[in-house]
Amino acid sequence: EGLAARIGFRFGAETFLVRIADGRLEVARDQLDQAELIFTGSARAVAAAVYGGESLDALAAKGLLSVEGDRALAERFVTLFPLPPKVCPGS
Repeated sequence: EGLAARIGFRFGAETFLVRIADGRLEVARDQLDQAELIFTGSARAVAAAVYGGESLDALAAKGLLSVEGDRALAERFVTLFPLPPKVCPGS
């Protein structure tokens, strides 16, 4: 089943609201009062979770990223953007 969600990101003073619905993702600078989930930290910390496989708990323990709201949604969100397999040189 498709995902429908409103996810907020707070990077310093900047806030972004991501709306996911009908297989589409829209990002806008917006207030986070409608977000079901808010990530607060740096873009690098979010990338570490999404692309680097770093656990949200580990990032939180290091003080790099906090998660407010729907924890199950946060765990699902970080799996939505897998990187393609690495290409080995000479193959």
